[in-house]
Amino acid sequence: MRRSDTDCMEVAVVPLLLVLLLALILFGAGFALKALWWVAVIVLVGEGGV
Repeated sequence: MRRSDTDCMEVAVVPLLLVLLLALILFGAGFALKALWWVAVIVLVGEGGV
């Protein structure tokens, strides 16, 4: 009986870890896109000024 309790806990933890991993990936991608956007703006402004 005790073993089935731990199995249920492990089964419940897996979807939680997947959701956290997905959130981390999306946050990282969003941050990278924002950083690339700023780099592109700086490059365009720099070329326009020269």
